[in-house]
Amino acid sequence: MSDNRKIIQIKPTDDWYIITWMMSNRCNQSCCYCPDEYHSADGKIYSLEEFKTIWKDIFNKTQQFGLKYKISFTGGEVTIQKSFLPFLEWLYENYRDYIGLSLLSSNGSASANYYLKAFKYIDNLSISIHSEFINEKKLFEKIIKINKTLPDGKFFHVNIMDEPWNRDRQKYYEQILKDNNIYYSVNFLNNYDNKPFIPIINGDLNFELSEPYKL
Repeated sequence: MSDNRKIIQIKPTDDWYIITWMMSNRCNQSCCYCPDEYHSADGKIYSLEEFKTIWKDIFNKTQQFGLKYKISFTGGEVTIQKSFLPFLEWLYENYRDYIGLSLLSSNGSASANYYLKAFKYIDNLSISIHSEFINEKKLFEKIIKINKTLPDGKFFHVNIMDEPWNRDRQKYYEQILKDNNIYYSVNFLNNYDNKPFIPIINGDLNFELSEPYKL
């Protein structure tokens, strides 16, 4: 007997208008595997009014769809934009009813208190580990602090960059995150132009990795 069932319609599980907002390529890191368009030491720094203007333009052109927004804030490094937190506060105060989900991607260089303040206005935070520029001890203590003080209903995730030169330590990163019940994933790196990655700067790999670490 033949199966006459047909696919009539495919719909997303959530009806959102999805925005990935690269707020600037300004970044305080310059990882050897990161394309130039995603990082620049002299990328634009935006004022609060400029961010407001950009958002209003997006909103005015898309509100007719009647969907809530899923916004991913990315860069560059968003947290070096001094007007970003004030902008989040303004966005929350004026458009909270229109936003279904908000996400922030960061390299973890801001303080734990900064990220906890951001959680007043965002739902998800993803921090990526780039060994060329980190101080391991400070970063992992920050990550553990964020996770321990994570507000209810919020989601925190750590993205381990699969750096070929750091794979011996990467397995310990995974164990630390597992021991502290922190969600994580390992991000495979494309070998751009088929050239091997050569670290520009070695970070301070100073974390004691011999035993499970908890705070």
